[in-house]
Amino acid sequence: MPRPRLYPDAAARQAAYRRRLRQTTVVVNRAPFNMLNHKLETLRAAVSAAAAQGDPVAKQCRAGLPDTVLDKLIAYFEARGADADADADTDTDTQV
Repeated sequence: MPRPRLYPDAAARQAAYRRRLRQTTVVVNRAPFNMLNHKLETLRAAVSAAAAQGDPVAKQCRAGLPDTVLDKLIAYFEARGADADADADTDTDTQV
């Protein structure tokens, strides 16, 4: 016995496919997208050049892909923010 059909006809199957596609696809304007990609690649190249000159932060953030550079920069600055928050908490405790 064959399994029951999910869709009564090809049109219903196509409509369901298009609904699923709309849920997983994002439409973007190509010009801003290309500009952002160019800026990310420029950032990656600048970080790499600064690391080659010995910059300690750039050495920590150097990577082959722009999104990896961003991930490393985010981690670096989040850690710096956490350190600053911890220092502020310590200063508040000692002032009381």
